[in-house]
Formats: sequence, structure tokens, C-alpha cells
Amino acid sequence: MEELRKTSYRGKGNSDKYYIDCSHYAENQDSIETELLLKNTKNPDVTILKAVAKDETIKKKNRHIVVKISREKDNNTNEYMAQKEYRIAQVLNGISGFIKYICIFGCYDNINEKIKPIKTEENPIPITTKICDATEKIEKNWKYVLIMPYIQEGSIDGFIWRNENIELLKLLIIHTVLSLTVAFEKFGFVHKDLHLGNVLFKKTKIKEIEYTIENDETQITVQTMGYKVVIMDFEKGNLNEKNTFFFWDDLITFLKNIDGKKTPNKNNEMIEWDDIEILGFLKNRRKEKQPIKSNVNKLINLIENSNMEIITLKPQLKYDPNKL
Repeated sequence: MEELRKTSYRGKGNSDKYYIDCSHYAENQDSIETELLLKNTKNPDVTILKAVAKDETIKKKNRHIVVKISREKDNNTNEYMAQKEYRIAQVLNGISGFIKYICIFGCYDNINEKIKPIKTEENPIPITTKICDATEKIEKNWKYVLIMPYIQEGSIDGFIWRNENIELLKLLIIHTVLSLTVAFEKFGFVHKDLHLGNVLFKKTKIKEIEYTIENDETQITVQTMGYKVVIMDFEKGNLNEKNTFFFWDDLITFLKNIDGKKTPNKNNEMIEWDDIEILGFLKNRRKEKQPIKSNVNKLINLIENSNMEIITLKPQLKYDPNKL
């Protein structure tokens, strides 16, 4: 097996590349040890697990991995969703801000039947649970397995934001906008499911990232504050889209979700953002199908100059008929 190798990453287009014999996992069930059910999807044919790679194939840096097991198909292309995700990720591989999937393979698996009683993220999966060990080689047990790195910091949605780190959130928003801009201009990529759970972020030693837009003629350099975004989940996404309506619509969905975090956290806190001008600007761009370059520059300025803060809500008084 070719040794795993990782090249250095820079925003100009070099990317993390992993050389892994994916068939090793399908043939050696003991090489992946499941730890946690990360997500119970509405579709019973999709399972997302946190796991540990126990061999040297991924080495220590990516010892913790996420395993997505699915037999879903795209209704339009009849392509397995996992294959579609991996294919799109490979196209976007040289652009900063998108997840680098490690590998994909097919095997016979019935893990859904083994974890049916598990309903929440807090419930651990028994260590004995393995993937690709279905004894029945039947059509319903044929699955595709997508392996990706586990992002410790998690998603924008799941992070507890404070006023002390609110500038980091704004910076991550800007990086997300620019990553999507480059992806659309180069490959016509639109995400179409850009909720906050699909935008993760992780630590980086890179001080700044340079984004090249409009046929490699314009460079925008943005500081990182020690973190960079990781956009994932391309099941609903498309490549080769020429209509800018869908690009602006992705940004509207994403930014509305930032301000849409109306559910207070356990400390009764929530994000308050004066994004009315920003969303109005985007809706006009979507309606008029305007070009991207100059408008993205203006959008970034609007985000940088917007007011965003964490507010603490007052406890709501509950009606008590005994106190009348």
C-alpha cells in the first residue's frame, strides 16, 4: 500500500491529498472501530458515525474519522449520493474552505439494524459494532461508505459564541462567502443546502488565505485568526451552474441562518445581527442575476461593518394561576 502522504496547503490552490487504499477498510472490519452515532437522519438508509481508524493507513493526524454509510440515490442521475458527494469534493479539492474527503468504497453493511435503539448523540455505540460485516450479500445491504476527517471544533451552528469571539464568527462568514465565490466562478458549484450545520471550522497555522476570483485576475486576502472554514455535505449541490441566481440564493440561505439562530443556548443567549441591509442587497442581486466580482467586494464590506453581538434574554414569566 502506498504510504499516506500529505502536501502543504495554501489558499492559491494546493491541497491536502491523501493516498489510501480504500478497499483495505472493506476487507478489514477491525481497522475501523465505531465510537458514537453522530446523526440519526430521517432516511433509515443513512448512518453517520464517529470512529477511530486503528491501522496506519490514516496515521495519527486523522485517527478520528467520520464514517457516512448510505444507499441513497440521486433521483435525477441515479448516482449514489455518497459517490456524488465524493465526486464534487474532488472537483473542489483545490479551493480553500471545502472538506477533503479521505476515501469512498462500497461494501455489504447492515449497521442500521444494529443501532436501531440508539436515538441521540449522547448514546455511545458498542465497541463491537463494525461496518462492512453483513453476512447476507443481498441488494439491501449494499452500501457506500464515505470516510472524512473528524473536525473537533464542529459547526458554526453547534459552537457557543461569545462577544469575545464574535469577530471570529464574522471572519468565518467572510471566508465562507469567498470560498463559495471561487467555487461558483471556477466550477459553477452551488450548494443548495447551506444551513449552519454544514459549515464547520477548524484550527489552522495559516495566517491568511488568498482567494482568486474572476478568471484569476482578482485576489482577495483575508486573515484567519487561527481558524478556517470547512464546508461539507454536497448531496443537493450541483456543478456547472451558470445562473447566478442560485449562487446568491446560497448566500441568502446561509446568512439568514446566522440571524435565524433565535433559539437561545443553555445560558439563554442568542446572536443579534443587523443584517437587514445585507439581506436586502443579496435579494436584489438574486433578482437581477448580477455579476459576482464587484458585488462580493461590497458584500464583504457590509459584513465587516455590520453590528453583531450576543445578547442575554430575560427569563420569560410563566403564567401561574395560583398567584392570582
